[in-house]
Amino acid sequence: ATWTRRGAEHRRIPVSGLVAAGFRHELSWSGDPHLHTHVVVANLVLGEDGTWSCLDSRALYRHRQAATALYQASLRHQLTCSGFRLGWTVRPDGLADIAGVPRAAIEACSTRRRAILQAGDSSVAMSAAARTAAAGRTRRQDSLPVESWETRAAGTGLDRRVAAGLLTPRLSDPMAGGHAPDDLAAIVDARLTATTSSFEHSDCVRLAAANLPDGAPSEAVETWASGFLDTAIPVGNSRWVTATLRQRQSQVAVLVGQPATRV
Repeated sequence: ATWTRRGAEHRRIPVSGLVAAGFRHELSWSGDPHLHTHVVVANLVLGEDGTWSCLDSRALYRHRQAATALYQASLRHQLTCSGFRLGWTVRPDGLADIAGVPRAAIEACSTRRRAILQAGDSSVAMSAAARTAAAGRTRRQDSLPVESWETRAAGTGLDRRVAAGLLTPRLSDPMAGGHAPDDLAAIVDARLTATTSSFEHSDCVRLAAANLPDGAPSEAVETWASGFLDTAIPVGNSRWVTATLRQRQSQVAVLVGQPATRV
C-alpha cells in the first residue's frame, strides 16, 4: 500500500514504511463508547534509494478497506489473547458486534451515527462520500445527550450485570484461538468468485480478516493472503482471478462456441 512515484513517467518506488502517529480514542464525538484509533500519516516516505519523497496516497486509499478489516481482526485477536472468549458477529467489512449485546443497546449508544443519517438524504441510500460530508457538517453541531450512554444502554437491557456476564468466560489458555478455520480458503474463493472478475492482494487480506471471528495478528493475515494468491491465476498488473472463476469462464466459452440447436 505504500509507494512513492518519481520522474515524468511516474515510476513506482518501494519505500520503507509510513511516518505516522496513532491516537486511541474510547468514545465517539458524542460521548458514546467507540474504541478506535486515528492514524495521522505524514506525506513523506523514504524510498529504497535513500531519497525522501511524497507518498503516493492513491495506493494507500485503495487499501483502506483492507486496513480497516486488519485493524478489527487485530483488535479481536488481542482481546482473545487477554483471556476473553467473546462471541462475535462479524460483518462483511470486517467490523464486528459482540454476541449477546442487544441491537437496541447498540442503537441507543449510536448518537453520532443517527446524526449523520439524519443529515443525509433519507430518500436515497447514503454513499461513502455523502456519509463523509454529513459527518463533517454535523461534527460541531453535536451536543452530548442528557443521559449517559450507560443509562441509555441499561434502558435496553444491557446494564453492568449483563455486561459483566458477557465478559466472564475465560480461556484456559490465553493464547488459544485466532486460528484460521479450515474452510477459510473456500470462503474467500467463493466470495471473490461471486463478486469480482479479478482481485488484488488487498482483497484477499480484507476477506480473510473479515472471516476470522477470533481475529489474528496482521502479519498472519498477510501471510495467509499471500499463500492464497499462490493458488490463484495472475492476470497482470498485480491482479489475479480465482481458479474457480477461470474454470467457469472456460465452461461458458465452450457453451458459447457450440452451434445452436433447433427445437
